[in-house]
Amino acid sequence: MLVHLVARRTEVVGQLIFYPLIVWTILFFARHKYFDNWNTTLGLAIVMTIGVLITWTCALMLRFAAEKLRKTSILRLRDQQVLVIADNKSDDLKKLIEYAIDDIKSIQTGAFAPFSQHPVFHSILVAISSIGGTYLIDFISIFNF
Repeated sequence: MLVHLVARRTEVVGQLIFYPLIVWTILFFARHKYFDNWNTTLGLAIVMTIGVLITWTCALMLRFAAEKLRKTSILRLRDQQVLVIADNKSDDLKKLIEYAIDDIKSIQTGAFAPFSQHPVFHSILVAISSIGGTYLIDFISIFNF
């Protein structure tokens, strides 16, 4: 039950990853030559990027902690399974433990999502595409479209 709780709560947290990215993208576009004639200094770029990097780091740390919880839960269930087999208890209890292990392994939501479906991966793709979009605006402005 703990693993399911973590999966549900981290699914909500995963949606929050996009908020700093939205602010970062707006700041990045606001400082662009096309919208304003200010230059972005290296120090300002570093300060603007630190928040997003901290968010991505925390989300990845959350994922690693969740995977550690999954591994620990499976190891505990395996220990229980060995005790059940050693005590020659009912087959129903063995099947129940095996079902619980399979259920824990199959969770793919929240922090347990594969990296291709993880919010950090999606937010990195959005960030890369927004940076590419600003260069596209520069390219279009060169040809006066």
